[in-house]
Amino acid sequence: MPGPDAATTPVLLGGWTIEAGSRYFGSTGRMQKDLYGLRPTHLVSRLIYGDQTGHAAETFFRFDHKSGFFARGNLGLGPLVDGKLNDEDFPYINYSNTNSDMKSGRFTYGTADVGYNFINDDGRRLGAYVGYHSFYERANGFGIQQQATNGPPLEASKSFLVLSETETWRAAAIGINAQARLSDRLKLEVDAAYLPYASRSGFDNHWFRADINPTPDPGHGWGTQFEAVLSYAVSDRFSVGVGGRYWFFTTDSAYSQFPGGSPQTTKFYSERYGGFLQASYKSGELDTAQAKANGIDKEPPPVMPTNWAGVYLGGTIGAGKGRSHYADPFPTPVSGDYADLGGAMFGGQIGINYQTGSWVLGLEASGYWANVQGTNTCFGAFPSPQIAGFNCGSQIDALGALTGRVGYAFDRTLLYVKGGSAWDRQTNQFNTGGISGTILTNGNTNWGWTVGGGLEYALLPNWSMALEYKYYDFGKSPVFTTAGLGSVPLSPNSTTVQTVSLGVNYKLPILGAR
Repeated sequence: MPGPDAATTPVLLGGWTIEAGSRYFGSTGRMQKDLYGLRPTHLVSRLIYGDQTGHAAETFFRFDHKSGFFARGNLGLGPLVDGKLNDEDFPYINYSNTNSDMKSGRFTYGTADVGYNFINDDGRRLGAYVGYHSFYERANGFGIQQQATNGPPLEASKSFLVLSETETWRAAAIGINAQARLSDRLKLEVDAAYLPYASRSGFDNHWFRADINPTPDPGHGWGTQFEAVLSYAVSDRFSVGVGGRYWFFTTDSAYSQFPGGSPQTTKFYSERYGGFLQASYKSGELDTAQAKANGIDKEPPPVMPTNWAGVYLGGTIGAGKGRSHYADPFPTPVSGDYADLGGAMFGGQIGINYQTGSWVLGLEASGYWANVQGTNTCFGAFPSPQIAGFNCGSQIDALGALTGRVGYAFDRTLLYVKGGSAWDRQTNQFNTGGISGTILTNGNTNWGWTVGGGLEYALLPNWSMALEYKYYDFGKSPVFTTAGLGSVPLSPNSTTVQTVSLGVNYKLPILGAR
C-alpha cells in the first residue's frame, strides 16, 4: 500500500517522532492488608480484596528523537466491578472469617518516563529509562457472611457497604525497554521496570465501626512492572496491537493509626495483571525500515540471517508470580491452604549455542536475585477455637537454573523452548498465633525443575533481546515443626513460580557458525 505524499506527511521539528494512541485494559488483582498487634509477632487481622476485575480506558504517547532520547507516558482509569473480600480476625478466642461481595470500586494509574536508546537502528531499539509511576485504587466490600465454624454470628445484607480500602502508590522507576521489528509490519516491544522506592498512602473504612473509622495506613516499600505488546502496522502511520502486563507493590515499613491508639505494624500487598488492546498513530519522521516496508520506498529491506552459534552472556530483569501450597491436616481455610507470592527478579546468564541450518541447540546457566513473597492463612482451624487460623508465608531470595534449549531461527528471530534443573533460596515463616505468639522461620535451598520458552531477536550482529517465560517447581521444603502442633509439618508441601523477563545478551566473537 503506497504511503502518503511527502507534501502531506506530518513532520516534527528537530528529528522527533511521536506515537500516540489509546488502549482498553482488562485485568484482575488483589489488595492485601496484614495487621499486627502491639506485639509485631501477633497477627491480629488480615483483609484480602481478591479477584478484583477491572476495566480501564487508557491513553498513551511516546516521543523519540533520532539521537536516541525518548520520553513517554500513559494515563488510565476505570471501574473495579467484582471480587471477593475475605476478612479474618485472629484473637486468642472466637476466630472470625467473613466474606463480602465486592463492587463499585475504581482505579487509576499513570506513568512518565525519560530515557535513552543505546541501540537505535531502523526500528530496532534497546534503551534504559527512569521515571515516575503511580497507582490508585478503592475497593468496596458489601455484606458479611461468617465462614468460621466457631466464629461470632456476623451477618449483614449484601446491600450494605461494610468495608473499604483506599490506597495510592507513588514510585520511582528504573527500567529497560526493547523494540524488535519481527517482519515488515510486526513489532514486538518489551518493557521491564524495578521500582526501588514506592510510598503508600491510604486509609481503611469500617463503616459500622465509628470507633476506628477511618484508619490511616501510610507506608513505603517497592514494586515491579512488566509489559509486552505485539503490534501490527496497518499503514505506515496507523498500528493496532495486543499486549499483557503485570504490576506488583509491597511495603517494607507501614502502620495503621487507630484513633487514640498506638501505631500498629502493617504489611500491604497490591497486585494487578491482565491484557490490553491498543491502536496508535505516528507523526513525524519514519525510520528507514518502516518507510520501506510500507511503500514509501519501493526497495525491500535487506534480510540478514543471524548467526546464533557461539558463547553469550547477558543480564535479565523481570517479575515473578508464585504459590506455596501447604499439606494442611485441618479443615481447609476459606481462603485456601496456600500463599500467593509476587515480586521481582534480576540477574544474569551465560550460555553456548550450536547452529545447524535453521536449528539452534544450546545450554544455559542462569542466576537471579529475587524478592518474590506473600502470606496467607495456610492452615485451617485446629480443634480448639482459640488457636484457629495459622499465618504462613514464603519469600524467595534467589533463583537459578541449568537448562538446555532447542530453537528455530529465521531472519533475526529465534523461537525456542527450554528446560532443565533449577534451585531457589527460600525462607518460610509460620506464625504460631495462640500457641506462643511467635514467628518460626526456616531458610533453605530447594531443588526442582523448570520449563519454558521465548523469543530472542538480534538487534545487532552481537546484541540480542529476549522475551522469556519460565515455570519453576521446587517441590517440598525441608520440614520444620513446633511442639504445640506435634509433628505437623509447617513448611510448604510445594512451591511453584512463574516468571516473565526481558533479557539482553552479547555474543562473544569466539565461535563461528557451522
